[in-house]
Amino acid sequence: MNKTEIGKALAILKVAYPSYYKDLTPTDVEIMVNLWELHFRNREEKELVNAIHKYIHENASKFPPTINDLVNIMDNTYLPTMAEALDEYWSHVRRYSDAESWKELPPYMRCAVSSSEMRKDAQSKRDSFRDEQLKKAFRETLDMTEIRKEIIAEKKAQIGMKERKQIDVK
Repeated sequence: MNKTEIGKALAILKVAYPSYYKDLTPTDVEIMVNLWELHFRNREEKELVNAIHKYIHENASKFPPTINDLVNIMDNTYLPTMAEALDEYWSHVRRYSDAESWKELPPYMRCAVSSSEMRKDAQSKRDSFRDEQLKKAFRETLDMTEIRKEIIAEKKAQIGMKERKQIDVK
């Protein structure tokens, strides 16, 4: 993303939070744009604008979002919900139960569950106690920065492939 695109995103915030931006000097604006460009240069403008709108819509705060707020919103867009994670795990368990199939699990699941646990789960029924254990393991794993980055990159690639296919069809 370039400075012009950052400027457009900041313009949305200026309209949504006018009192916060009213006293900024041109130097302040330049510093802000440079800082935002540093943090968002590898992101798409559409991602940032969507994150800003989501923040505005979902937060009753009188303050504009921080860079970290927006990065978290952008990243969480690509992370599975806990229900999705559990459903995906159990669908894998139903289909596979050997050590080889464990390698087919998404990375955050491999970190949260051993192949022997997966085989044991395949032999038992799904129950709420096991779901609670899995939720805890998945949550802890999703908090690991490197795993988050890998999941986000994988989801972005999948979305990019879908968009390219849609463009090719037209």
